[in-house]
Amino acid sequence: MLTVFIVLIISVCVTFFVSVFVSALTFKKTYRRGYSFFNEFPYELYSPFKENKNIFYLISSIVYVALSIASFIPYISLAGNNTSTIVYFTLIAAIYLVAQLVYLSLVLIPAFHIKVHAMLATIFFCFSLLASSTFGFSLISIYNYLQSPGLIVLSISSFVIAAFEICIIFNPKLKDWTLLEKQPDDEWTLTYARPKVFPLAISEWLIIFSQFALSLIVLLSFLVSYFVK
Repeated sequence: MLTVFIVLIISVCVTFFVSVFVSALTFKKTYRRGYSFFNEFPYELYSPFKENKNIFYLISSIVYVALSIASFIPYISLAGNNTSTIVYFTLIAAIYLVAQLVYLSLVLIPAFHIKVHAMLATIFFCFSLLASSTFGFSLISIYNYLQSPGLIVLSISSFVIAAFEICIIFNPKLKDWTLLEKQPDDEWTLTYARPKVFPLAISEWLIIFSQFALSLIVLLSFLVSYFVK
């Protein structure tokens, strides 16, 4: 069981690294320019509206999401035979599941579908925040049963992630995320381009990274509980 669990942790880390950073290198090779996590959206790493779609990114992202969702299966087992706790833990897993599925939809829906993309981003942000905060509280309930200091550390880490996500969600610049910068070219023609830091794009990436961190906390919480038991 422990071996399988360690393999799961390694698999989640590797697939996330591959889906994001290796795909960014593939993007650079295909389009002869670097990918910017500061002003480009996740869907642009996949490039769904171009001929050279980054299928590698889509497939590796699906594998990563599947593995991160699977990480909640051993977590639910910590509830034991307590029905109410099982329901509560399953609800948290369901919240995380929705957040991860919406993340995949953000990979496929371009931002020029403004209303749809903005709605999906909002759902992704809110469910990610719910997953982080509720998981932090669940670790406190597990701590009350197992009395492991490691669980308190992981609980605090979950709340730190939730606080970080709150700061992102309530960033005042997000309301003007569609605004572009004026940039005169060499012929003094005025053009419009994205700023170096595009609010919604970088916010989506920051939430993605924070949810990856949460998936590691989920796995580590089970690992800590395993040794305590």
